[in-house]
Amino acid sequence: MDAKTISLTQAQTYLATLAAPLKAGEEIVIVRDNTPLAKLVAPTQPLAKTRTFGRYKGKIKMSDDFDAPLPDEFWLGGSRDK
Repeated sequence: MDAKTISLTQAQTYLATLAAPLKAGEEIVIVRDNTPLAKLVAPTQPLAKTRTFGRYKGKIKMSDDFDAPLPDEFWLGGSRDK
């Protein structure tokens, strides 16, 4: 894997250009006085899509008593079937 090396000053000047999507396997190392500070790499997975309200409407089913209180036995560790 070949890494491109740039100075911190160059990174500050060209950050918008550097932020453009990198190709798979490509990386850019940001250095100050030849000491690595950071590495830009391409994401390994696609970025998550934004959530859309109502996207799963009608696809998920919940019990009618979903939000009903649980019995005290549940919270107090009452009898359990063995």
